[in-house]
Amino acid sequence: MKRSCSCDPRRRRGGFVLLIVLTLIAVSGLYAAGTARMSMAIVLESAARQGDLQDHWARESLKTIVLRNAPRILMPPGRATAVRTSLSHVVTLRGLSYRLILADEDAKLPVNTVRRMLDPETAARIVESACSGTRLRKGEDRQAPFGAWEEALKFNEGMPGPEILAAATGNVTLWGSGRINVNRARSEVVAALMTEAFSSQTADRLLEIIGRGRVSSLQDLASKLALNMEQRQKLERLAGATSDAYSLWILPTRGRNVELQVVERMSQQHGGTVSFHW
Repeated sequence: MKRSCSCDPRRRRGGFVLLIVLTLIAVSGLYAAGTARMSMAIVLESAARQGDLQDHWARESLKTIVLRNAPRILMPPGRATAVRTSLSHVVTLRGLSYRLILADEDAKLPVNTVRRMLDPETAARIVESACSGTRLRKGEDRQAPFGAWEEALKFNEGMPGPEILAAATGNVTLWGSGRINVNRARSEVVAALMTEAFSSQTADRLLEIIGRGRVSSLQDLASKLALNMEQRQKLERLAGATSDAYSLWILPTRGRNVELQVVERMSQQHGGTVSFHW
């Protein structure tokens, strides 16, 4: 028995057209989806670039304004002398928030000077008392200055993040003049340094003099301390009466782009700038 089938040619053409239409619809949908994803990627990339640009200029503005006015910011109103060596404050610019830590680097313990002038054990004892939870690295050459904290200090818990590092190094510095400004440094830091470098009596007498008012010059201070010529020369290498180096930590409340900028010899036309990024 033979089986035969008769098909209408119009039905075949109609089915073919429907298939083409469905295919075109599917392709159009895929194209539209791809275009939408591409457009979204472009929008997100543009937003990210705009955010980066805003962040960049916010940081540049903060560094310029804050560091240029650092002496005035750190000087409490109505006081002839200041014991405020650092100041922490949160600022917001166009929706971007940063925690700023401004510090007088010349009012901190000068690690490189201490290491160069005092014996290794004494230097380590002074630095480690001012920066708890650390050990001073010996280094190959005591005369060669450290230029970064990972070179100078070994932390008991490993190298910390920038937020902890900023807090841990609040009393010590690798920058500045290399002499501690006795007018602005913390009394306990000055006492520890002067006790080891001279004697506890000299340290007590120095703090008593500072307590009476601002030291105008080291020559005047040395006379009041009744130091001999050798001791005077030592004092001049360890201590100072002015500040000319300031640092600014910029810690964003969101994100990881932490920055530390140090300006040395700020009052001079050709001052130096050191920057670190995390």
